[in-house]
Amino acid sequence: MFAVTKRRFIIILFVFLFSLFFFSIPSYLLYTNIKGLVIEELGRNARNVAVSIADLIEEDISSYETLADYENYSDLNYDVSYYNKMIGILNGLNSIIGADYIYTIKYIDDQTFAYIFDAEDTNSEFFSVIGSVDVMTEYERHAFSEGVVVITPLTDFEPWGVYLTGYAPIINHDTSVVVGLVGVDFSLSYVSNIISSVKLVLLLGLIFLVFVSTFLLFKFFDIRMEALNKDYLTGLYSKRYQESRLRKAIREARFKNSPLSVIMLDVDYFKEINDNYGHYVGDKVLKSVGNSILYNTRNVDICSRYGGDEFLVILPNTLPEEAAIISDKIMKSILKVDISEMKSIPLSFSVGIALWDHVSDQNEFITQADKAMYVSKNTGKNKLTIYK
Repeated sequence: MFAVTKRRFIIILFVFLFSLFFFSIPSYLLYTNIKGLVIEELGRNARNVAVSIADLIEEDISSYETLADYENYSDLNYDVSYYNKMIGILNGLNSIIGADYIYTIKYIDDQTFAYIFDAEDTNSEFFSVIGSVDVMTEYERHAFSEGVVVITPLTDFEPWGVYLTGYAPIINHDTSVVVGLVGVDFSLSYVSNIISSVKLVLLLGLIFLVFVSTFLLFKFFDIRMEALNKDYLTGLYSKRYQESRLRKAIREARFKNSPLSVIMLDVDYFKEINDNYGHYVGDKVLKSVGNSILYNTRNVDICSRYGGDEFLVILPNTLPEEAAIISDKIMKSILKVDISEMKSIPLSFSVGIALWDHVSDQNEFITQADKAMYVSKNTGKNKLTIYK
């Protein structure tokens, strides 16, 4: 039982690892693709929001251009009402959109820009007051110089962190001058939250697939092993399985110094049955014999179809006299079987019993039972003989 359990555990482990490997690769590729699509979609969102805000500002471009051209914001002589109105609008938009930062900037030089609008809470440490300057990156520089929308990859903007940003130029369409940029930032944490949800769904899906495939593959292997271990016609064990169990039974008998017997059974007149009634009836006879053997043996006994019309029963911890009692029960049981197609030929079999002598190998052991069975067959049939 332990060996069977161990073998099953090894098969389950192998199937589990195979399924895990098989499904992990496409799951990882799917995760990578989805992650790329999420980042790509987020970039489009950042671009579209930036373009929409730029369009909004361009509706009153003169007010924004005047505000952007102002130099000394500390004197508060710029159009504060326009500034506050736009800050309020951007704050409202940001609360709906959920971006990390929405802001506009103006060009100072190729290395520097200045903030105009910032939708961040004015009490936040990250709020940029109007006119405060920062270092210009290649992305802002490109958007300013070319007047085009720019979407950055996830980029580390020190000291702010890792962000994906969409930049849209604010253009005075009468003069075709780029008077500023709208920036919309989405942080890595925003992306990570979406990716984490995707990862969780994929992980749960992977676990489900691995366990389902492990179960199905194991059942397939189990059914396959069962098919190899069982004789399809009689339901008894196969000769292949019987040989492995006999080796184990001999090892245990040697280790425990316990008796071990085998019964060899051969159906009498089986060739005549096949010749007179056909193989269909012959198969019914073999099934009936198999049923009789199973019904009259113990759970610890290993019952197998040895080949053709021969059957073998391994009886652990059993003396020949005890094996003879079991054989007698089987013989009486088979005599009661009624196969309607058979009329003139009685159903019986010859039996040989051997006791392992703690010296012989399994082939010699089987040969001894086989010789005893042939003694029964050659001296009248429907009888049993114990090998001496």
